[in-house]
Amino acid sequence: MNVAADLNLNAGYLTATGGSSFKLDASGHVLNVNGNGSALSAISPGFGGAMEFIADTIAFDANTLLSSGKLNLHALLNDVTVGSAANIDLSGRAVTFADKVDYTPGGTFTAIAIMVL
Repeated sequence: MNVAADLNLNAGYLTATGGSSFKLDASGHVLNVNGNGSALSAISPGFGGAMEFIADTIAFDANTLLSSGKLNLHALLNDVTVGSAANIDLSGRAVTFADKVDYTPGGTFTAIAIMVL
């Protein structure tokens, strides 16, 4: 999804279903991602979902649930700020196959801030 203006995104929590990918590109603009005070869902919608946010400046202060997933924050000109209210859960989960329990690996978090002088 491409955004052609500054964007304030407010959500209870951010998540993606298993294997899906979401990209929000606000290049040239400021992106603020905030939670609205809702708790994270105890049930993950799947494994391996990915979310990527791109903007000139990113302020991220939201609840995020991406079991064994990926969260990428990429600021093109200024800072990436992760606020104190952010709860980012990329942990692996237990999965039962017949009578055996196995575990998915934890996910990855990337924050890149490029400063142009």
